[in-house]
Amino acid sequence: MHEAVIDGPMPAEPGLAADPKAAGRANAALALLCVAQLMLVLDFSIVNVALPSIKTALGFSDSSLQWVISAYALTFGGFLMLGGRAADLFGRRRVFMSGLALFSAASLLGGFATAPWMLVAARALQGIGGAIVSPASLSLLTTTFAEGPARNRAMGWFGTMSTVGFAVGMMLGGLLTDTVGWEWVMFINVPIGLVVIGLAPVLLPSGGDLPPRVGFDLLGAALITAASACLVYALSDAESAGWGSPQTIGLLVLALALAAGFFAVEARVRHPLIPLDVFTRRNLMGANVVGFLLAAAIPAMILLLTFHMQKHLHYTPWITGLAFMPHAVVAFFAARVVPRVVNRFGARPIMAWGAAIFGASVLLLAAIRPGGSYWLELLPGLAITPVGILFGFIASMIAATSGMPDEEQGLASGMLSTFQQIGQALGLAVILNVVAYAERQGLAAELLEDTARVQGYRAGFLVEAGFAVLAVAAALLVVRPSKAKSSGPVVMVH
Repeated sequence: MHEAVIDGPMPAEPGLAADPKAAGRANAALALLCVAQLMLVLDFSIVNVALPSIKTALGFSDSSLQWVISAYALTFGGFLMLGGRAADLFGRRRVFMSGLALFSAASLLGGFATAPWMLVAARALQGIGGAIVSPASLSLLTTTFAEGPARNRAMGWFGTMSTVGFAVGMMLGGLLTDTVGWEWVMFINVPIGLVVIGLAPVLLPSGGDLPPRVGFDLLGAALITAASACLVYALSDAESAGWGSPQTIGLLVLALALAAGFFAVEARVRHPLIPLDVFTRRNLMGANVVGFLLAAAIPAMILLLTFHMQKHLHYTPWITGLAFMPHAVVAFFAARVVPRVVNRFGARPIMAWGAAIFGASVLLLAAIRPGGSYWLELLPGLAITPVGILFGFIASMIAATSGMPDEEQGLASGMLSTFQQIGQALGLAVILNVVAYAERQGLAAELLEDTARVQGYRAGFLVEAGFAVLAVAAALLVVRPSKAKSSGPVVMVH
């Protein structure tokens, strides 16, 4: 494939531009979308690093501090489907800019917070903005680049931001907190957001930015948003509330009831928010299941490694961020390879290989010891995990959005993001409970505290490897094989 060069004449097709200027505009649009994605990913790790300083500055209690994270996760997970479908119906660029404006304004409010409730409210608004931006960004990408090698290459760059952004956020969060104060982990989003909003009308395609031609399913939107929010909250808070607590059981039952109501509405409404036939599309659902299972494992892996580095290797937040840099460097180069191998072999086997590589890498990490060697016990796993993550995630993004009509790209993107968000909440809840149980068993066996804790971390890594095995099975058994696509010219869809 010649990524930025048009090879020979090409028959004119409606909606396609095949000239160097079009390729240049597509690449500029991709760069802007990558910056927006980087901002969302940075926000996750940059705020986590600043939590101790936030607790001291605003007077959070130990139990209430979790809401700085949970408020964002709750609204982000709850509004993803609504954000994705709104992008299809109300114009992707318009919705993208609106979400960025809300995210940036909420970041500004959060930086000026003087009480815990103010920061929690700002984080909830950030979550809504992020839930609007995330599927709109992906659907803008998939409708800007034609399906095939050009889109796969764009997906590679877009996926890189998710992996590289985490490590950069870890370092930047520690640096900002130590030098200019925790407020700047919020303020930093504002200038980035304003620049992206200012450039969006110039660089992003205007196709689809038209008033909706169909009715908007308000009842369906309300039901799926409430169901997703209840489910994410139930899973996120299950560790502290207890899996058998009235809160957890009640929220899960409520989420199930709301979801049942949603499907009943969608079966009858004239213009459904989610056409029910999408649940019969094997590639879309298979890719969503793979994304769900990988998302269930990856955040917990990062959290356990961060705890291990700071508790047992005694790293500062800044040094912890540096320790993740090999992960980011390998991710940057691995993302260049994924589009080529997907072009050659198709998304299905690459998803399976990605999940298998990730599973093998977390098994390597299960060999950690208190006070062990970073170079022998952590670096090999950190260097391999991004290969598995990017192969699995980027191939699942390609499979989920391939073959979908342009008017449903926001829907596909929203579904993919929702599955991943729910997978993250469920995975963290399950893995942290397993870690706590294994640690208690170690203490009961009279192991030293650090040894018992590491025993718990090892059990967590084994569960993550189990999720990876299930992801391999989902990729091979659910997703249909696809023919590799031949190289072709870069085209931009208007």
